[in-house]
Amino acid sequence: MEALFIVLNHEKHFDDVLVEFAKSGIHGGTILESQGLGATLAEQSELDYAFFRRILNGGRPYNKTIFLVLPEEDIEKAKNCVKKVVGDLNEPNVGIMFSVKVESFEGLTI
Repeated sequence: MEALFIVLNHEKHFDDVLVEFAKSGIHGGTILESQGLGATLAEQSELDYAFFRRILNGGRPYNKTIFLVLPEEDIEKAKNCVKKVVGDLNEPNVGIMFSVKVESFEGLTI
């Protein structure tokens, strides 16, 4: 099993990613609202937060973070769903995606 983490910087992609997951049989994830470290630090500084927010994330205060625990053979399928919707994650300010091995888990039905 692997855990796939996806941070979407653009909320406009969120629903479309979920639709692609459903079409591909990917289900059972968890969704969180998240905020980048840079935006949080800028918010807490004495400097003009609004200025830094525009620079760091295009004025969006939050991201959507999705994580899924999947069999290894489904990880590439899920990653392809994300890439189909958001495009190249190597472009600036799109988001990030990574996976990690899951050694054990409880409470998950597959």
